[in-house]
Amino acid sequence: MIRLTSLMRMRAASTGNAQRASQLRHLHLSDQPLMLLALRQTGPAARPLAVMLGTDPHRPQLLLAPPSGSTTPMLASLADAVTAYIDACQRHSEHLPATSSKPARRRYTDAPQILVPTPRPCST
Repeated sequence: MIRLTSLMRMRAASTGNAQRASQLRHLHLSDQPLMLLALRQTGPAARPLAVMLGTDPHRPQLLLAPPSGSTTPMLASLADAVTAYIDACQRHSEHLPATSSKPARRRYTDAPQILVPTPRPCST
């Protein structure tokens, strides 16, 4: 983190504008990140009611829990969708030859990225 802090200070000194480090830590987004938006009940139970997810903003998938009863089928469908997304990211890999310090290995060229928006904290 010290290199990032030094870079941020140098940029702030040269441009005259400071930027939050959290904006620089996670700049790269996959071409198709999985967006997951959950709706839950308020209160101590916090029962999940619905989940909207997908990689295409124009075709999200909506998973609904029954008004009363078990949420297990909805959560199983959610697990299937997330697992399928992670498996899809493992389809493309490349072979890295052995070097003097490392053996030959396979490296995945894409990593799964799951975006889960959080509510902004209330300012007082």
